[in-house]
Amino acid sequence: MILEILAIAFFAKIAWYDIRTQMIKNSDLLATGLILLMLYWRNWLISFLNFTIYLMLYFISQRKLGEGDLKLSIICTLPLSSFFQLMHAVTITWLIGGVFALFKPKASFAFAPFMILGTVLAKFSIP
Repeated sequence: MILEILAIAFFAKIAWYDIRTQMIKNSDLLATGLILLMLYWRNWLISFLNFTIYLMLYFISQRKLGEGDLKLSIICTLPLSSFFQLMHAVTITWLIGGVFALFKPKASFAFAPFMILGTVLAKFSIP
């Protein structure tokens, strides 16, 4: 329980810093990743699958997706325990991010908060 609260605190820090600077610190990613690996190491395959999805998007978009977001894609989906949860997390992330992008066309924006929110909503709404 303490480790999960600590991971949530790091996710909040990552989201806030990304909103302010459009960057994600590697130290925050490493700390969050280590905490989540202690709790959810068996879900590594789902995280790897999510990483491959974001890696394809990274290259298709000609590297417009940030490298921090690419690294976060591995970490934020560690708590997800099924492919079904992963697909919901990705769908929720891109729907919420897409709606936000409609209001800020042609402007870059922080994507980490949407990734984290999508993961949290999928984790707690899909058994």
